[in-house]
Amino acid sequence: MLTSPMLSRPEQAIEHAREIIKQQLIIPLMEDLSGPVIEIQSTEHTPSFHYWNTPDAFLDQCDPVSYASVEELVGTSDFRPAQLAFWLFGPGWVAAPAEVHRFLSQSVVSGGAVVVACETPWSGKILPQGKFAEYTTEEVTAALVRAGFDELAELTGSPTFGLWQGTHQGNSARQQFLRAESLLAQGDWAGAETALMEISDRLGSIHAVREYALLVAAYHDLAGRLPEALAALSEALKLDPQCARAMCGLGRIAALNGDLQSAEEFFKAALDHQPALVAALYGRAAVCEAMNDLKGAFKFISTAAELRPHNASLIVELERLGLQTGCHGELSQFFLQHHGVTLSTAASLTTSPPTPTC
Repeated sequence: MLTSPMLSRPEQAIEHAREIIKQQLIIPLMEDLSGPVIEIQSTEHTPSFHYWNTPDAFLDQCDPVSYASVEELVGTSDFRPAQLAFWLFGPGWVAAPAEVHRFLSQSVVSGGAVVVACETPWSGKILPQGKFAEYTTEEVTAALVRAGFDELAELTGSPTFGLWQGTHQGNSARQQFLRAESLLAQGDWAGAETALMEISDRLGSIHAVREYALLVAAYHDLAGRLPEALAALSEALKLDPQCARAMCGLGRIAALNGDLQSAEEFFKAALDHQPALVAALYGRAAVCEAMNDLKGAFKFISTAAELRPHNASLIVELERLGLQTGCHGELSQFFLQHHGVTLSTAASLTTSPPTPTC
């Protein structure tokens, strides 16, 4: 039996899809392997790591050695990097998926494979209580490329989830990518600039060069060097004309320069390509507010908050705009749905540091 009778229908569907992927993709990938296999699962909002020394141990349904943290797994004396790692329908259920992608970059051998599955978000989708986020196709593939997995292939045309397989490149560029990304999240643009300038390996694909350009744009933006950020974003868009995150960056620069009409066009174009991209929704909300369209701003920030219901900065904006526009009912529904609290006690949710929206 593939699912527990206690699971909800969406959970049953996910569990069913997970088992099908294992049977039709994961197990056939093991036929030519002899090294370790890792499965990552997301349980109670934290990732857990299940390790088999050989594919045969997995195929024989031997109990894995399970670890509660990356440090615990990698720090064991008998740990060997895996030839195959897979994470099926887990990124949205953990608070910091970037940490898991960093783990994947450290724990898979050069030439090894990674398989990741994510549910497909859409604008206006309401997440179940307890889920942290859903990520667009572009966000998932970008995270894998930055972690050193290239030659990405999307293996499903399902409207409800995406499935990707990538190959570990094993070069030092991935380490600098991840370091730069982490430093940018901390606001250290100078450190991120140094990390990217230290990349000596040849970037192996257009996708990797695109990610490099986007990270360069981000540290120029944080440093207040908008012309340089604009040049890097334009280069990213030349490499990938459908790159919604580059469009968001151009929209942000246009808004900072006071060109609200161009900013709106860039953010709208980004949403045309990635309708559930939170950075673009946030940008459209900011432009609407600058144009004194508070109802429109609340609509876009509400959609963004539904996709990132635990993001403190989005919660602050949602509550502020909701109160200004008199949308108390919508606010109450959001806080009860995602946090199990009333509007009057929701202030405690905004005390944690804000997390990046893109």
